[in-house]
Amino acid sequence: LVASLNGTTRSAGVVVAAPPAAVAAVEPASFGLQLGATGSVTVRLNAVQAQDVNVTLAAVPAGALQVPLNLIVPAGSQTAPVPVTGLAEGVAILTATLPGGAASTTVTVTPPPVLITGLSPAELVLAKGRSGTLRLTVSPAALRLPRRASSASAPRTRVA
Repeated sequence: LVASLNGTTRSAGVVVAAPPAAVAAVEPASFGLQLGATGSVTVRLNAVQAQDVNVTLAAVPAGALQVPLNLIVPAGSQTAPVPVTGLAEGVAILTATLPGGAASTTVTVTPPPVLITGLSPAELVLAKGRSGTLRLTVSPAALRLPRRASSASAPRTRVA
């Protein structure tokens, strides 16, 4: 900066520095994830920093999510992705922390959907008026359903 007045001049250097790093947000604020699946959240800083920023990560309750213990937001960037894997069904809080503060996201881990994994035999030939049996197999997720919803018996079908 240079200032001049009545033939005199003075100068001074001006340095514009970013504010100290702080976690502004973990985005999205909440999201869902299936058990065993991996998703991603984004840690956002309050301002771009001239050097790498080491952010501490923690999930509560312990064992609900798999996340790295630390995350590096590279110099010149304001955000960095965090991989998140669901390890236990329920709701967990993921928190990103710096000395200037913290931000969190809520992660809801749900069971995987029930899928049909088999139907046998592949073809059932029945004479008119006769009944037969088909065997339906479902994914292990069905084992956690209430008994009435995962019942193996079904009404017989007659071919008329």
